[in-house]
Amino acid sequence: MDHAPTKQRWESRAVEVEPTEESNTPSSQPANSPPMIMIHSSSTATSPWQHCLQAAPKIDDLCLTLSASTHKGLCMGVLNDTCIKHHMHLAPRLPLPKSIQNRITLQDILAADNGASFPIKEKCTLVLALANAVMQLHDTPWLGETWTSNDICMLSYNNKGTSMTEEPYVWKNFKSISKACPPIKKNPFVRNATIFALGVTLLEISYGRRLETFQTPDDLDDNGNRTPLTDCSIAYRLVETVHHRELPNFANAARRCVHCSFDVVVHSLKDDDLRERFYQGVVVPLRQDYEYATNGS
Repeated sequence: MDHAPTKQRWESRAVEVEPTEESNTPSSQPANSPPMIMIHSSSTATSPWQHCLQAAPKIDDLCLTLSASTHKGLCMGVLNDTCIKHHMHLAPRLPLPKSIQNRITLQDILAADNGASFPIKEKCTLVLALANAVMQLHDTPWLGETWTSNDICMLSYNNKGTSMTEEPYVWKNFKSISKACPPIKKNPFVRNATIFALGVTLLEISYGRRLETFQTPDDLDDNGNRTPLTDCSIAYRLVETVHHRELPNFANAARRCVHCSFDVVVHSLKDDDLRERFYQGVVVPLRQDYEYATNGS
């Protein structure tokens, strides 16, 4: 997690997380977890942890706790939540390139490559992680309602700026949003801005270019200015041909996100019906592509 825009040296921390109380809602997540946005969990954490649970401290600042933890197997403490408590241990360190330099945004990658395609495994991993992020973070400060590829970061390493697209994360400067900000004006042509943003990002990943680079005079008003319909017009045009370059699951997921076509009355992810249809119509198909690309590993 990153709280401020200052550049700091990155250090890897892997953790194992075990729920210590049953949640109020059933969980259907399989043991073989899909790619997530900076979430690492373990299905192998079992009873050996019980000996330290009673004395486990409460975690108030996760970033501070992570930075202070250095020994694998160390009990880090317990994260409290309204529905469930999470008991955390430091896991063996994840292997990372030695020459990690700084973060790079997905938008930076698209601008630099300008049309270059992602390898199939990286693409399937990245888009599934983004879809899961929408499910997990849509109602949190981490993912703004009108998020873009500029909010999705990776770590870059070596002098060529190679990025770790298989481990994306969300970056947010909380200092800047702590001040009173005017409310974001909603686009009247978009049913759900968060889902539409995912559709746009899927298109950008597919075509290897930022959406605005596909802009034509027809997407502007009579004076050549952008309008609330500009991004919609471009996305509607691109999504009609994305099936020529992508697997059906990817193409259909992108179409559902761009048009927010889930056959619901309420177009809010706070609504159980839309969340279920989004999961079945977007997350599940992208998971199937991911499992195909990674041979189920």
